[in-house]
Amino acid sequence: MTNATVFTQPACGGCAFAAADLRRAGIQFAERNVRTDADAAEAVRQLYLELREPGVVPETPVILLDEQVFFGATELHEHLRREARTQAAA
Repeated sequence: MTNATVFTQPACGGCAFAAADLRRAGIQFAERNVRTDADAAEAVRQLYLELREPGVVPETPVILLDEQVFFGATELHEHLRREARTQAAA
């Protein structure tokens, strides 16, 4: 079973797109709002500090999919497309 979390904030188009992509892929996920959940906001800040270039301002969505981190809906979308192609070829 896939474990997924989407870090979101209100009025975030990319967040809605990422959630829709996960639903289409049949992946259940938890949503954590960085505006109302201080722990979620800190988790996003830490992911950016650990995995992005210094000085990059954290933004949503950030998606945790099992052990992988995706910064933005486009990264997630590309990953899900690759996975779907791999499964279709098998």
